[in-house]
Amino acid sequence: MAQLHILHHTLTSAPPSACPNGTYMATDMELLQAEHGNVAVFCSTVTTPDDASFQFQAVCKMGYGRSIERVTREAGLYQQELKALQGRYIPRVFGFFVGTTGQWDACLFNSGNACFVDFAAFTKQDCATVTSARLT
Repeated sequence: MAQLHILHHTLTSAPPSACPNGTYMATDMELLQAEHGNVAVFCSTVTTPDDASFQFQAVCKMGYGRSIERVTREAGLYQQELKALQGRYIPRVFGFFVGTTGQWDACLFNSGNACFVDFAAFTKQDCATVTSARLT
């Protein structure tokens, strides 16, 4: 199980997270976009106390309330239907974490640049169409 320390709170990896076990810290949080009041997208730096050379820029989508379902669905789409596109056409998913920060309850971390496509709204057919178009 992986733990993420963010905004003075600890979140724990949850399915469908592919994050390696360990302890991670998200620092230098900067708001990039707020959506519908229950979802926000932040830029941050992810590090681990276990390895001083481990550091990368990440984009974090955080949700609370009814938006937890949306963020969870998006995490599942990244890890399943869109997995083959990660790192080539869409950001690579670092992990999916749940817990509470006082305001946010779930977060999806992507490495690299922000992707403002709302994959939570995609159907499985949409994902199949996008994946087959990109891989051919």
